Amino acid sequence: MMLDNNRRDEAIEVGYKAMLESPELVDRVNFSLNEFKAVCDSKGAEVWGFFDKEPAGMCVLDGNHPHIVILKKSHGKCGAQIKTLLGLFLKKHRNLVADVHKDNKRAISFVEKLGFRFSSTNGEMLIYILGDDHVF
Repeated sequence: MMLDNNRRDEAIEVGYKAMLESPELVDRVNFSLNEFKAVCDSKGAEVWGFFDKEPAGMCVLDGNHPHIVILKKSHGKCGAQIKTLLGLFLKKHRNLVADVHKDNKRAISFVEKLGFRFSSTNGEMLIYILGDDHVF
């Protein structure tokens, strides 16, 4: 598995596909692929892809908020690359923030395994923080 930030369109497409196949996210994906690309572009978000022989997932860094989605067939295969990427992001930001819906048990488990710590709530969202003192 490798990381690549030069294959932006491929990464966005596979990220959109991963959201659609996720039972936790599919009901909240009320936008098209083109709208998703436009939002990533308008925010100037940093987009990284996870690639094996084929695209496996993506991470969008929106400010200090990483958003990670992985295709089901690639779950469990991107851990080292995710940790590497979060380490790179922590060199740019003192803290990373993960907003997770309170009912998304898989995402809660995922961010906690990565070392994010619960901080607060904002409506139905749980806010997790990963500090720059974290070591992977």
